Amino acid sequence: METTVRQFLLAILILISSSTNALTVEDEIYALQVAREYQIDFMTVTGVNAKKISTLERISHNLYQRIDFLKARVEAGETRYLLVNKSEFYMEVIDNGQIVVREKVIIGEPGRATPEFSDIIKYIVINPYWNVPYNLARKDVIPKINRIRNKFGIDQMYTSIDEGGYRFFNSDMEINPHDIDFSQYTLRSKLPFKVRQDPGSHNSLGLIKFVFPNKYNVYIHDTPRKGLFDRDERRFSSGCVRLQNPINLAAYLLNSGTSDILDMINNPDNSAKWIKIPEPLPIHIVDWTITVTDHGVILD
Repeated sequence: METTVRQFLLAILILISSSTNALTVEDEIYALQVAREYQIDFMTVTGVNAKKISTLERISHNLYQRIDFLKARVEAGETRYLLVNKSEFYMEVIDNGQIVVREKVIIGEPGRATPEFSDIIKYIVINPYWNVPYNLARKDVIPKINRIRNKFGIDQMYTSIDEGGYRFFNSDMEINPHDIDFSQYTLRSKLPFKVRQDPGSHNSLGLIKFVFPNKYNVYIHDTPRKGLFDRDERRFSSGCVRLQNPINLAAYLLNSGTSDILDMINNPDNSAKWIKIPEPLPIHIVDWTITVTDHGVILD
């Protein structure tokens, strides 16, 4: 029996190495799975196309990742969940096996990668404040303020602070930006204040934020920079997941119409509003580098 299997594998591997696509991808993957079971080093077979073998190995590994993921969902009794696949740059809400929401996403840029983990979405925040994380205030916000000062002058700097909705606090006491010498702070400086951005269309979190409390301080949110969704590869955030059309996700989570969500956003005082989701939704952020579409297999 073992000899027959080995001969079968050798025949398949020779076919894999040929330029004619005599086998389906499923057959090729099956051959590789059996090869691993019988501990055959197929790279030693004469004529094997090493690049194609490597590609098929990646497909096989990815399929196992997905199978393990689906098994875990069944074992947990999850019939609905939100899935962010970083390499695909999309998020999907799965409800009883059906995709009910699908949207483009932006993930973390190199050096600020979005972590892979699972959690539960519990809250929606309409018109959120952005309490700027200390490192982002030091590395992004203050340098941007100083660049505007250096290029356009101090008056334009104060205008940009006002238009951007930035406010500065020492403990609970607000500091007038005119009392801060921003030029003294560099990337390595310790900031003696915290930075907050008021709600509004200028806010970096956009108009909606989805909260699933976690140790990474990562969440899903809207963004005013909609043009970035036109890119094929979308790695521009500081770690959070930006969503192209958050109103659709909010409407699903609250079992509401999109017009109801717009009414909440357009409240007269533009204040932040926290809403507890009636049925919290599990979220899984993964990185499956191979995507299967209607047009075939796409490699990252």
